[in-house]
Amino acid sequence: MLIHQASFAEYVSAVDAVKRGGRRLISNCFLSAHQIRSTTREKCCLIHAGEDCAFFLVPRHVRYYECYYFAHDTQALSRSIAVLHEICGLNAPVCVPVIGKMPLVETIWPLFAQNGFALRKRIARMAHSGKSKNMLHANQLLHNDEIKCEFAGTQDAEEILKMLTENFDIYSDDIPELDIIAQDAEQKRIAVIRRDNTIAALCYITMQNGISYGYYALCKEKYRKELIIFTINNFMAQYIMKHNSNISRTYAWRDIDNKRIIHSSAISGEKQDGIFIYRMLYTHEINKRTTELNAAEICS
Repeated sequence: MLIHQASFAEYVSAVDAVKRGGRRLISNCFLSAHQIRSTTREKCCLIHAGEDCAFFLVPRHVRYYECYYFAHDTQALSRSIAVLHEICGLNAPVCVPVIGKMPLVETIWPLFAQNGFALRKRIARMAHSGKSKNMLHANQLLHNDEIKCEFAGTQDAEEILKMLTENFDIYSDDIPELDIIAQDAEQKRIAVIRRDNTIAALCYITMQNGISYGYYALCKEKYRKELIIFTINNFMAQYIMKHNSNISRTYAWRDIDNKRIIHSSAISGEKQDGIFIYRMLYTHEINKRTTELNAAEICS
């Protein structure tokens, strides 16, 4: 079946068809049914349904598609990847997060590389060990009580998105969209420090199923010498301990090719737990293209 616009029912049907193969499913999709339902209702998502492999594509930032795959095995996935060229040929970049443990990730990402995708970034999940208490203590020592920390409001969403896109890669760093940032701000997951009526620093976390993920910690360059990042990190850590007693584990995602970040993670007591994300990007004229993704054209 050709790639076409997806409803929630078509998504369920496509994934169920692959599952009926009776083998262990290989997938990079960890979205809940509620998330899938709302996403297919609000966005022009695409689906490719096959007997042994399916692809579900979600538009992101009106610039590219995030691709989720469901396959019987690596052979089925390999045979089906070429179908993505159908959507790639419509001037729409496609990002594929290959997620899992080794050696599975090392087996899958070359399949995409052989079909025109480039490895954009390698990310490791880091678990906070007991040593992370030392980092919390350091944050407490270096934080400044005179600096006002507060939670961002929904009205800050556009400014936060601008900060993130200016400091991170939109294709590689899984930057949340404006509506998600607004929702997270409403749920007190983004702490900020303001200077001169703008956000000078932010600490952004996500929480799900008793797990806290450090999403972004960011300080504008001209304020870095003030060490306000320690103050905002301490503010968020104290809030989590006080108001989220159900949090049993804390993780962070780190670029494993950034030696400075990995060194800092080791000092703070973070350790790789064996889960990796290799973000793949279809590169067909990607550097030449400046036009935005036209969802209406894709869905017509």
